[in-house]
Amino acid sequence: MDHRPDSAFSASSRYKKYMASLGVYYSNIVIGICTTFLSPLILDFSHKFNSSVDRVSMVFAIILVCYLLSALLSTIIFRYVNRQIVLIVSLSLTATAFFTIPRTTTVMEFFICSSLIGLGGGGYDAGQVAWIIDIWRDESPPFILTQHFTYSLGTLVPPLLLAPYLANKNETGDRNETGEVVPEKESELFIPFSIAGTLVVLAIVVQLALYIVFKSTKVPVVIDDQEQVIAGTSEESRERENISIPLESAKRKFYLVGLACCIIGFYQGLELCTQQFMPTFSHFSEVKLSETDGARVLFGLQLGYAIGRFAGIILVLKIAPHFIFAGNLVILLVSNTILLVLGGSSVEWLWVGSVTIGVGMSTVYPALYAYIEKYIFVTDSVAGVITIAGGLVSSVYPIIVGNSVQTRPQIMTYVNFASIGVCFFAFAALFWMTHSKNARRYKKLT
Repeated sequence: MDHRPDSAFSASSRYKKYMASLGVYYSNIVIGICTTFLSPLILDFSHKFNSSVDRVSMVFAIILVCYLLSALLSTIIFRYVNRQIVLIVSLSLTATAFFTIPRTTTVMEFFICSSLIGLGGGGYDAGQVAWIIDIWRDESPPFILTQHFTYSLGTLVPPLLLAPYLANKNETGDRNETGEVVPEKESELFIPFSIAGTLVVLAIVVQLALYIVFKSTKVPVVIDDQEQVIAGTSEESRERENISIPLESAKRKFYLVGLACCIIGFYQGLELCTQQFMPTFSHFSEVKLSETDGARVLFGLQLGYAIGRFAGIILVLKIAPHFIFAGNLVILLVSNTILLVLGGSSVEWLWVGSVTIGVGMSTVYPALYAYIEKYIFVTDSVAGVITIAGGLVSSVYPIIVGNSVQTRPQIMTYVNFASIGVCFFAFAALFWMTHSKNARRYKKLT
């Protein structure tokens, strides 16, 4: 039972809900592709622009800044503009980036075009996080896990799609307009970029179709406001129905959202940093893998990521979200230790650490949202605040790691340990607030 006012999605038939969910899932696959697409290409673009890795890797910080700006603006715009319209515009910006990036000839052009990925991703994330919850309400936990699983499926695509086109040393190719030799595989990068861009265009078509279908859905009128409905629900019936209700205290809600922002921020920094710099880490560590082999290691990470999220869809039906979250932190601690101690000198252990850290990252995000939505209503505004705050924290990671990864590749694991520690203490505080003081008043969702 859910006491929030109905929306066009929550008031629809289950058939339409599944249709909308499939639209969200496909778009999440596409966003997963776009978010990690540039990670295997940093070395290639550094060769193309004759620039250092740390300079080219600044693109990740630029993308994050644009992501934050977009998420902030979208959180405000959602109050006045239909969610689907904002998502269509966001995906259009992303599509533009993928059709223009391979045509760039300077680092500055590369930064400008890549910034569109951040602008599109921020707007999309600010809307899609609360979307599944809006559709399914109290039934949402397994759908939240599926939502993030489809994102992880998308992250599997870039290493596979890009591997045949990654440039290697001593390759020959055509000459460009200035007479410079362009390696053959580098000159063909427009092919995988065009494929990804086409997939984004299909996502735009899907969102447009959903907008047309649900625009005409009639929403039932709610006479009683939310506070009256909640007040009319007895404590006995709440326990009998085993439902979760929001915390009445605005101050307590502020603390819960603040802790969620802290966890998401430092976790998002860990996730993005590891995904973005794993190929670079494997190239500059003692194993000195080639760019193509580094892309394969990244695929191993994404494979563990996808497998973990698929397993999470089943586990969330049997295990409470806070246990899943705690298990993730343990796996992240072990896998990051493997990468630091053994991964830099052994290819086999590098693969073990990469796949395992993917598993550890897999359900942190969805498990946290499945947990907090029991205590607060995750609206577009709440999701937008968490998204923005999370991005603010994680935006500094590419700067820290990018400046040192060539000479000290272990820097990636050091910042990961810091993130794990912060996430542990922040979630411990969150758990204490929601259980120690409120265990008698708020039942767990089972």
